[in-house]
This record gives sequence, structure tokens and C-alpha cells, in this order.
Amino acid sequence: MPDGYDETNPASELLKMKGFCTQEPLNDKFMISKDCIKTIIDYFETTKPLIDYINKAIEYDE
Repeated sequence: MPDGYDETNPASELLKMKGFCTQEPLNDKFMISKDCIKTIIDYFETTKPLIDYINKAIEYDE
């Protein structure tokens, strides 16, 4: 449990998690479409600010 949180906190299981992910459903029809690569790049570009934010929080030094 992170410092400052009680074990009985209703979100205790979520607070113990150390990973994160984003997801986008992809099907076979999409994977062979002409827009596949551009759309996947767009997904990464959209997600990057979230990843940067979380990485900054993880690297925080007191």
C-alpha cells in the first residue's frame, strides 16, 4: 500500500497496482486496411501525453 493510505481504503486494490495500459480494439478488417498504420500512429500520439505524465509522477524525488 502506498504511504499515507490505510489498508481499509475502498480503493486499496487499485492503489497497489504498479502498471497501466491503454487499449484500442483492433480487428482483422482494420489490420489489413490502408489506414491501419496512420491510425495506430494516431493512437500512440494521443496516448503519449498520458505516458509522459505518469512517468513524471513515477520519477518524482522528494
